[in-house]
Amino acid sequence: MKNELTPLSPNSHRQHGWAGLSDFRFAAADTVTPLLLAELPSAAGVFPLAFVKLPDGLLHLVGVMGLLPRQNLLVDRQGRWLGAYIPASYRAFPFSLQRVSDDKQRLALCFNESSGLMRATPDPARGETRFFDDEGKPVPQLQRALDFLQTCVGNAPLTQAAVRALDAVGVLQPWPEFKGLYRIDEPAFGQLNAEQLLALRDAYALPLAYAQLLSLPRMAALQRLLAERQQAERQAAAKPDLGLAQQLYDADASDTIKFNW
Repeated sequence: MKNELTPLSPNSHRQHGWAGLSDFRFAAADTVTPLLLAELPSAAGVFPLAFVKLPDGLLHLVGVMGLLPRQNLLVDRQGRWLGAYIPASYRAFPFSLQRVSDDKQRLALCFNESSGLMRATPDPARGETRFFDDEGKPVPQLQRALDFLQTCVGNAPLTQAAVRALDAVGVLQPWPEFKGLYRIDEPAFGQLNAEQLLALRDAYALPLAYAQLLSLPRMAALQRLLAERQQAERQAAAKPDLGLAQQLYDADASDTIKFNW
């Protein structure tokens, strides 16, 4: 989904608000999504963990959502989330914390207007909520989202430091079967000396290495899910379109037509 991020402020958005998220279609094209160290216990048993090299030249921790470009196998056609754990990167959507252009050190709470969820005049009867109260303070729902995002931002440097530590000892290698992904080279990891292991421990990188290795069986689960989805798509494509007349002709004898004038 395209990101049209708007910084929120009591002055500009005092009366504005948003509608609740009803599905995960916004993530349907995400092949991978960023992960944090704090998510490892919940994420490792649900989807594979891997590393990708971003334009900044650094490797970053991600959860693997799909095996083909612009595909998220954990979001079905109705936008339902199929996994037992929802990554933090999705849980605060459509909110995010972004560095503002005039002050790179300051983070601003932003709203993704591409979501279509912003409301100029929110209707509580429809479950829509204002961003701020009449005094300009964030409403409780918005404050919870802000607190959650701040926790995520606080965990991000720790996560990146752990990834850098693994990269520094040479155990992050390209994943041969999956282009663009990196993984722990288990033989290389097993040959690390005590000093290197101590450095990884101090960087909180050992739990990350073990979690990535333990998540490997989930890749096979993704492959099965892909095969099932492709089979369902082939069956749907092969099903003949009978047309309205034929559908009426084949209607079950027990069908009834009810008119409500």
